[in-house]
Amino acid sequence: MVAFLIVDQLDITDPDTMKEYGKGVGATVAKFGGEVVARDDSCEMLEGTYQPTRIIMLKFPDMAVLKGWYDSADYADLKAMRHRSSSANVYAVDGF
Repeated sequence: MVAFLIVDQLDITDPDTMKEYGKGVGATVAKFGGEVVARDDSCEMLEGTYQPTRIIMLKFPDMAVLKGWYDSADYADLKAMRHRSSSANVYAVDGF
């Protein structure tokens, strides 16, 4: 069963560091069999009152692989970089 990592990026406090993060993260995702399936800076809210700023969605083969990537040594430095330069809500969701 596929799994999705959904990032609701709230704020970028250091755009230069986030650019560096962006240059490196794709290779780590691909190494774990993942892919970026959505990235949108202008999400259209259909219901509710919360308006996200930027949504990123990654697809992985399954939840174990997703969590393996998220907790991996390959992603650790990049994750720390993201934490230093932005704030986000991050969700792991099983798909089908």
